[in-house]
Amino acid sequence: MLKCAVYELGRRPEYIQPLLEEVVEVIREEGWTKAAFAKMWKLDSFLRETQRCHDMQMRKSYICIQKVND
Repeated sequence: MLKCAVYELGRRPEYIQPLLEEVVEVIREEGWTKAAFAKMWKLDSFLRETQRCHDMQMRKSYICIQKVND
């Protein structure tokens, strides 16, 4: 999943600054705690959406390969 997230940040550099600002702000307030990660809404949404999109692409690839092999 990390590879996919880095790939998406490369494709969409406009997301880097808002995500970075959120992480810096929350870490400054909370430190490196589990509670801090729970407050990173933008980062959580970005990672979930990245996972969702790349998971769908992987499934489509698998279905295509499966149909070709049948």
